[in-house]
Amino acid sequence: MSRAQNNPRRRGKQSLPDGSSALGVRERLLAAGVEIVSEVGLDTGLGRLNFEEAIKRAHVARATAYRQWSTKEAFGNAVLVELAKGLHLASDFAAEVPAIVADMVGDGSALATPQGRRNLIVDLTRTLVKGDFESILQSPSWHLHTALSAASSSLTDPELRASVTAALRVSDQRRIDARAQLYGQFAAFVGYRLRAPLAGPSGFRQMSEAAGAAFTGFLIRAQYDTTVTAETMRLRAFGMSEPRQWSPQTFASTNGIFSYIEPDPGITWDQQRISDLLLTDFTNLFHAPQLQLESPGRHIRVCQGNGVSGSIACEGRRSHDDRGNSE
Repeated sequence: MSRAQNNPRRRGKQSLPDGSSALGVRERLLAAGVEIVSEVGLDTGLGRLNFEEAIKRAHVARATAYRQWSTKEAFGNAVLVELAKGLHLASDFAAEVPAIVADMVGDGSALATPQGRRNLIVDLTRTLVKGDFESILQSPSWHLHTALSAASSSLTDPELRASVTAALRVSDQRRIDARAQLYGQFAAFVGYRLRAPLAGPSGFRQMSEAAGAAFTGFLIRAQYDTTVTAETMRLRAFGMSEPRQWSPQTFASTNGIFSYIEPDPGITWDQQRISDLLLTDFTNLFHAPQLQLESPGRHIRVCQGNGVSGSIACEGRRSHDDRGNSE
């Protein structure tokens, strides 16, 4: 046996009889398998995943494909792990947040009084949790996560089940970290702080863990019970002087957020602070880590946003008039 054949690191890069590399073949076949599942769905398992169709889409010789996985079941298991690794639980709503914040803050007149600030902050929280929830509920990634979670519990192969559940945990942790950073940015923006004894990034992460668990419960229930998102209550809630429409989900989520944060007594809402806030680039301020998949289950590029601080970040600021003209 040659040295190259005896080296496991080089074995995967060897050329196959058709001139392709084993690594390239596996990637193409897995990408094709993920593509097929995205089309037919995973609600009924991998029964509709056609290995022959994946071979055709990957433009791989049949004999070459079967050298990688000798059975359809083995290929399906590999695709299942690939799906879990590439799962990105994210909401498209995040891109809308800066514009919503800018619109609701307006000219800043509501910030001039304690009651005006409370009205704005509570209403802003209600609007954001509602939009985020509705976006995730319609997200293909959420439905895939639900299907994978259900499928993982019925896997009989312990190694396969461990691989899938480990990948799902990583996906969950990425979302918890991203949400924790957004909570920290939001609290700093509205002049709030964590309630003692919680403090710093670890405190916002704990807040994110708790909020995420409640969020997940509502997401699961909303799939068969639409009343959780129905705005059935018109209430003056959480210190507001004006009534708003509340659904069970928005009320519970908003209550959860304000159970963790409170107004920061060290912050003075003078005209200078309000002026600085109006000059803030909201696009730069509300920027959580973005998780982008270069290909399913492959490299995940994490772009970190701004760190959490106790004051408004005014870097890259532009005038209120300029922001209005650009929209």
